[in-house]
Amino acid sequence: MNKLKDLLDYYFNIICLCILIFLVTGIITLIYRDYKNHKNSKSIIETKEVLNDISNNNEENEEFKIKVDIKGAVKKPGVYEMDNNSNVSDLINIAGGLKKTADTSNINLSKRLSDQMVVKIFTKNELLSKNITEENNECICDKVIINECNESNASIILNENNNNNSNNSSNNNSNNDQTSKDTKDNGLISINTATKEELMTLNSIGESKANAIIEYRNNNGKFKTIDEIKNVSGIGEALFEKIKSNITI
Repeated sequence: MNKLKDLLDYYFNIICLCILIFLVTGIITLIYRDYKNHKNSKSIIETKEVLNDISNNNEENEEFKIKVDIKGAVKKPGVYEMDNNSNVSDLINIAGGLKKTADTSNINLSKRLSDQMVVKIFTKNELLSKNITEENNECICDKVIINECNESNASIILNENNNNNSNNSSNNNSNNDQTSKDTKDNGLISINTATKEELMTLNSIGESKANAIIEYRNNNGKFKTIDEIKNVSGIGEALFEKIKSNITI
């Protein structure tokens, strides 16, 4: 009887030990599975974030593309789309490189490009004939309308407002010598040729009225009589009476 009881106790202990081992193994398996699932989930999220960052960076790079025009002594002149942080050297490489006759001594090759910039590469003979050797005459321009620079003969770029101002400046400069002569001859200010500074020496004529007089004569031609100055905005009969003895056409 005692042997049977000892035998039952022995097997009972073995069964309990097996059950305990099974439970511990199950718990460990569940914990490991949860940990692995959590790690995989975190990895997936991080991967998605990385992909989103790459996508956003690509979109940003596309938004910061610029278009630049390169002319002259390069193998493939034309308009190229470049990265926003590109420089002149990068543009030359994209354009197939320099021709054998090219001379870049007047250009800063490390200059950063900007949208709608125009880069002109001259040949050595062109530089000699145009006398473009200094860096301040480098043929890199940011605007759209091309004019000839009279002093250096270098191609430069001006916008429309600058172009108009250039024409007005040319007209004003051509009249400066005559203005000085008229003023010296009779002590009167010629409203047809006087500069802004000279007009501002008149009684009650400030900068705005002087600019208005110059703008009127540029748009309508020279004044035919001194009375015509009353057609200028801001100059009425009272002001005309103050200045009429000091002006001439």
